[in-house]
Amino acid sequence: SGRTIFESIGGTLSHETLKASDLKSRYLARLAERKAELQRLCALTGWHYGLHHTDASAQAALLWLYGALDTRPGVTA
Repeated sequence: SGRTIFESIGGTLSHETLKASDLKSRYLARLAERKAELQRLCALTGWHYGLHHTDASAQAALLWLYGALDTRPGVTA
């Protein structure tokens, strides 16, 4: 919640903030905007949009991906 310094692994980049807690809300807002834009673009182009959280099993994501890649008529993801 206070002063935080973020540094790249190589040490070539750094960012200092005095209110680290403010970063979370701004980050989540930007992430939500980007997800919404990706969903819009996918719908516009006929692509599928899927989201997987790494704390969940990969099995469901892989099954979804398999269905999304299946091009047989009548099969939907």
